[in-house]
Amino acid sequence: MGACESSDSKETREAQMISRRIDKELEKKSNGNMEQKLLLLGPGESGKSTCLKQMKIMHTSGYTEQEIQEKKLVVYINIIQSMMALLDAMESFAIPFESSSMEIHCNLIKKVFDSGSDVTEFSSDLRTAVRELWADKGVRECFSQRSRFHISESAE
Repeated sequence: MGACESSDSKETREAQMISRRIDKELEKKSNGNMEQKLLLLGPGESGKSTCLKQMKIMHTSGYTEQEIQEKKLVVYINIIQSMMALLDAMESFAIPFESSSMEIHCNLIKKVFDSGSDVTEFSSDLRTAVRELWADKGVRECFSQRSRFHISESAE
């Protein structure tokens, strides 16, 4: 007994074929699914988004041109909102501008802010206004008191 070779039954062969198909399918899924999920926890403005952005730059092809333009828009809006917060705080705390010529720049920032329209690019006038307002001693004094009012951590 057992000296002769026996053939597998039809059911055994079908079961082996099904098993091989399942094994191949599982192998495909495990090779193709190298995706990892990551949960980043932490308080506000602790760098969670920055960490994800750095990982995207390092492990993918970086940002598309459209994503870059979207990020620029966010930066422009943050600059206008932060400058507006400073100007409002200066008014609340009665902090004067060092130079009366700053009123022109202040009015431009308020006009852009009040228009509610997206700032798609910084005109040279807008850049000059932000740069000169930031250099003003009154604005810098107000910024030094930022613990007394809400302004984004990234305002500086």
